[in-house]
Amino acid sequence: MDEQVRERVQVFLSEVKQIPTLPDVYLRLQKAFEDPWLSVEYISNIIRLDQTLTISILRLANSPFFGFRKKISSITQAVMLIGLREVYSLVLSISVMGIFPLKEVDQGNLFPAKKLWEHCLAVGVASRVLGKMIGYAQPEELFVAGLIHDIGKLVEKMYLGEKFVTVCQRSRDEERPFLELEEEILGFTHAEVGEMLAEMWGFPALLVSITAHHHHPEKLTEPKSADGAAIVHVADALVRAMGIGWGGDPFVPPIVPAALERLALITPSSLGSVLLKIRQEYDTALRFLMH
Repeated sequence: MDEQVRERVQVFLSEVKQIPTLPDVYLRLQKAFEDPWLSVEYISNIIRLDQTLTISILRLANSPFFGFRKKISSITQAVMLIGLREVYSLVLSISVMGIFPLKEVDQGNLFPAKKLWEHCLAVGVASRVLGKMIGYAQPEELFVAGLIHDIGKLVEKMYLGEKFVTVCQRSRDEERPFLELEEEILGFTHAEVGEMLAEMWGFPALLVSITAHHHHPEKLTEPKSADGAAIVHVADALVRAMGIGWGGDPFVPPIVPAALERLALITPSSLGSVLLKIRQEYDTALRFLMH
């Protein structure tokens, strides 16, 4: 991030009276993963401290999202079958969704939070689907990366007041991309706000990089981060083309050629099946994560 832009984002975040904080159970898990003696039972015991989180993970583990054939009745069983890192990713996803409001009463809202979450959830699902297609080592990481890629927009919406409304109105009235108006009016974008938030929350470096570069994956050189950012970048475009949720404007962003080169797997003949898979998994995730 350019230093001048970083300073502007820092000024904005410093004016926020209370940055949302992640729940204690996530912070405990974050600390636990620093322990070389990490165990399934240890992780399970931490998750059990939060009844709502426990129920959410069990519901998701028993859903078609994972496709396990037998009934999963305990958190220990879920952790063993899903995997330590994958459960950590799920806890992070559920925790982030829990600190931002989904329901709003204002009618005619230019940027409804629930619709943004639907968009983000779909990008997370699409990223996971694409990651599996190319053999990405940890596709659940991509699910989280897609889910949080636009987190900066929620913070802008909550704390920028009239400036954010102006971005939304001008994007609609002038038919210009939301990202372009952010740069023009705010002097920074949601990607840069999201990057700094991810750093503040102590997210893994991979998630920080992908959040920062999901519009420009070609700027990354480290292979895993570059692959991850390319996947989220393409997933974002596909979800917008599918019309799921709301990302701030009705436009389908152009896909960076370098991202397509890294994902040399989506052909015109395979696109239909890819979109169908995304829609099916999204519908499942929507039922079990947002209701």
